[in-house]
Amino acid sequence: MDYSQKTRSIMSFTKDFSKGKYNTHHRLQRKEGQWESLQRSELIDSFLRPYPIDPIRCEMTNGVGYIFDGVQRATTTYNYLTDKFRLNRSLPNVTIDGVEYEIAGKKFSQLAPEVQDKINLYEVNIYQFTDCTDYDIREMYRRQNNGRPLTATQKRTAIEAPDFSEIVFNIADHPVFEKLFSPSRIKGDAPRDCVREVFMLLESENDKDYLSFRRSDIDTFVKEYTGDSIDSEKVDSIVKTLDELDCRVEKLNINATSVPMIIAAAVKVLTENKDFNTFVGKIQEFIDTYDTNEEYKAHCGAGTGNRENVEARWNYWKGLAAETPAKEV
Repeated sequence: MDYSQKTRSIMSFTKDFSKGKYNTHHRLQRKEGQWESLQRSELIDSFLRPYPIDPIRCEMTNGVGYIFDGVQRATTTYNYLTDKFRLNRSLPNVTIDGVEYEIAGKKFSQLAPEVQDKINLYEVNIYQFTDCTDYDIREMYRRQNNGRPLTATQKRTAIEAPDFSEIVFNIADHPVFEKLFSPSRIKGDAPRDCVREVFMLLESENDKDYLSFRRSDIDTFVKEYTGDSIDSEKVDSIVKTLDELDCRVEKLNINATSVPMIIAAAVKVLTENKDFNTFVGKIQEFIDTYDTNEEYKAHCGAGTGNRENVEARWNYWKGLAAETPAKEV
């Protein structure tokens, strides 16, 4: 592994970002848009005080820097300089060369030229890594976050088998998840765990038992599901199923704990050449009658990830898939 340290002005970095020289879709990073208004604004404010900020770290591939540490900083900077948001109204004025300037509530283009120049000239450190293995990236990620509270999903990404991690990352980026999860759950990377759980359900059909969604059991699965264990046809079927759902459903108001079962059951409907539209109708009927479905709801409360509750929900949706008639030729 090797790396180089570069210093870029905010203006230069923003130009490079707009030209696609940096990419924010690295599997070890959360989606962009995680920060609230004040968090975004305080980053910009730091350029003006000036306060030091953490460097951006990226893995270089074919001339493109895939950011694995600093996605929120990079996208916030780019979005502000392209007028995508206003600074929080709670920010105090800044003083530059003895002159006080108001910045609260302003987009970049609305700032005084002196303030714009101060931001543009701020320098950020960028570490560019080359010839690094998956282990190197994961170990840096782990050490950089040592001592910081990470979500179970973030920790899971760091221990996941690399080939399976790439599959999870790509599938979880499917647009249909915006119809299946709330914005807050998407920010928390819920689609990634959902994809993992879909694989666990489908693999449990092959004389294996992955029907416990307890944290430790998911962790064990993602570390061991690699190499020849991965069924490429199953991967393709999941992607095709998500495509079909995306074409047929609008935003669904559905309990998040049921989403993996719905997707896995839909995969069975698709691969068994059954009527997909009929199954989508069953999903809507489930939503419409959920409040009175006491038997099902009993498996969605406390201990929702334990084996008994997961198996009960999965059997329910497998039953609906089995009842779905064959597609007419």
